[in-house]
Amino acid sequence: MSLPQDPEVRALLSEGRGKQITRHDSQLTILPVNLGSSRRGVLAVVHPLSALQAQIAHARRSLIVATMLVTLATFVILVFVTDRYLTRPLESIVAGTDAFGSGDLDYRVASPTGRGAFFRLTTAFNRMADRLATQRQIADQKVEEQLALERQLRQTERLAMVGRLAASIAHEIGAPLNVIDGRAEQLMSQPMAPLGRRQRNLTIIRTQTKRIERIVRQLLTFVRPFEPNKQVVPLRALIDEVIELVGPDAKAASVSFNTNGLRDFNLFADAEMMRQVFLNLCVNAVQAMPGGGELRVTSEPQTIEKNGDSFASVQFTDTGEGIPPEQINYVFEPFFTTKGVSEGTGLGLAICQRIVERHGGWIYVTNVDGGGASFTIHLPSSDGTQQADTETAAATTEL
Repeated sequence: MSLPQDPEVRALLSEGRGKQITRHDSQLTILPVNLGSSRRGVLAVVHPLSALQAQIAHARRSLIVATMLVTLATFVILVFVTDRYLTRPLESIVAGTDAFGSGDLDYRVASPTGRGAFFRLTTAFNRMADRLATQRQIADQKVEEQLALERQLRQTERLAMVGRLAASIAHEIGAPLNVIDGRAEQLMSQPMAPLGRRQRNLTIIRTQTKRIERIVRQLLTFVRPFEPNKQVVPLRALIDEVIELVGPDAKAASVSFNTNGLRDFNLFADAEMMRQVFLNLCVNAVQAMPGGGELRVTSEPQTIEKNGDSFASVQFTDTGEGIPPEQINYVFEPFFTTKGVSEGTGLGLAICQRIVERHGGWIYVTNVDGGGASFTIHLPSSDGTQQADTETAAATTEL
């Protein structure tokens, strides 16, 4: 490089000032020098850029490596600290929450070292678990006491029911036994009585014996287990059959039947058992109208959906005096009857309720405004919907 011939250097000489000049491969530091009154020179210091660039590159690499090492160390320390003092306590608390959610109140969370927020949190969590466990023990103890009390109450109710049942049986059977004993005593004390009187006494004895037999049979029907033989039963045909059976007694009591509101459903039930239920309700209704009246047999226009099953309704409504309000809640109890002595055992409605409930249905009674009682039965129907189009015309039948 010829510095005196360099235009930039010559300009610096004429100006008398120094400057740094960067070339592609070196860096020059130019300082003017006075050599006399009329002579000037320059002091040039040449720095090769290759060595400087090598130093810069080395320093840059060292800085990058140091930065990476510091970053990696910071990341490792951060992961360790986070896992030890944040992730693990949180996972322990989450595990405790899951255990509590599954009902394991004996689970306890391990407390972290130190006295930080997580230590206080896990300590509070474990105290809560202790209180919950104590409350559960108290609740379990109360439940056991309640169950024991309920068992004792059921046992007491059973004994009371057995007592009422025994008293009712003794009352129902005692009357005909007294009659039998009195007639037998007459036969024994009057062996030479006229034949007609002896035959009358024997007839009365047989009648009372059959009454006792009927009571025992109804009692057995009420208490013995049974399984309905369910099949598709046309409701209207079964009602018509029952009305025909009750016809003579209804005619004698001046009672008529009205089936205009009866829909033709198909029941899924035991035909013989349902015949017994309908017959009992019709006989009771006729007996409730000694001075005559009307028995209406109706059903709701639509079936009722309950627990995925369809239920049809049958309603027996009489025009008698109804049931006294203080007695209406007891009509389905065994041996409860509003009839006089020797007119009923009080088992008929109890048997009806048991048969209906055994079919999965229900029965209830209400008094009708203006007089009379209404018994409503809901029974499983084999029809998903009502067969309204197949309704049969039914007129009032005077019997």
